[in-house]
Amino acid sequence: MINKDMGAIPNRESASDDCGQEAKKMLSEVRRIIYRLELEDIEPIYIKRHIFDEGSDNLRDFMVERIGRKDEYQKLVDILEEEVQKEAIRQKEEQDKAKMWTSMAEAVREAVRKELDVINAYPRMEGQIVKRGIECFYCGRSGHIARNCFQRKDKDGKNNLNKRLNSYHFEEDNKVFKHIGCSKRIRLR
Repeated sequence: MINKDMGAIPNRESASDDCGQEAKKMLSEVRRIIYRLELEDIEPIYIKRHIFDEGSDNLRDFMVERIGRKDEYQKLVDILEEEVQKEAIRQKEEQDKAKMWTSMAEAVREAVRKELDVINAYPRMEGQIVKRGIECFYCGRSGHIARNCFQRKDKDGKNNLNKRLNSYHFEEDNKVFKHIGCSKRIRLR
C-alpha cells in the first residue's frame, strides 16, 4: 500500500527479474561450468550436453513462468508506455526551450537594430566627432588620439610609453622610483 501523502515511491521489481537478464545470467553460468570442466580435463561430451540441456530447461521454465503471468506482463507494458510518454514529453519540452531561446535572441537582435536606427537618425552637431574616424597626429593611425599615442616622444626625445601605461616609472639615471602624480621622489634602498 502506497501512502501518497508521505511521498512514498512505488517499489518496482528489480531489473534482475527481466527475462533477458536472467537468460544472460544462466547462459554465462553454463559457460563458466563448461569452461571449468574443460580445465579439469573432463572431456566426455555427454556431460557437457547434460549440463547445457539442464540449463536450457531451467531457462525455458523461467521464461514460461514469467511470460505466462499476464498481469505482470501487462504491468511491464504499462511501465514501458509511461516511460515512453515521459521521454516524448521531455523531448518536446527541449524543442520548445530551443525555440524560445532562438526567438528571444531574435527579439534582442531586432531591438538592438531598432535602437541603432534611432541613434543614427539624429543628425550630429557641428563640433561632434565620431571617434572611430579620428587619426592620430603623431603616427597617422586611427583608433586613438595623439594624447594616447605610443609613438609620442618626451621632452628628452624618449618614447612616452612607460609614463602613459603605468602610474609609476623607473628613472635609470639616478635609480629613483617615481610616481607620476607626486612631486616628491621616493628612494629605493
